[in-house]
Amino acid sequence: MAAKHTKAWRRKYPEKAREIQARHNAKYYKFQFCPNSRKHYTDEEIEAILNKSIPDKQLADILGRSVKAIELKRHFMKKERKSG
Repeated sequence: MAAKHTKAWRRKYPEKAREIQARHNAKYYKFQFCPNSRKHYTDEEIEAILNKSIPDKQLADILGRSVKAIELKRHFMKKERKSG
């Protein structure tokens, strides 16, 4: 049995193929890159991030976030303070 969504099928039905691909991406990549994106930072977390009193790795373990997320949050908070 041949695969239903071959290249030829996708060329013949491009809108349907895009719809199927969009559904697939929405389902499988929803939280892959930012699983805590909906988890808002508390004031205590923001204070701890900006103080940088402990290393980012330990802070990441305490807050349950990635080191990269902490670095990005610190960067954007500093940028926001400069512009605002």
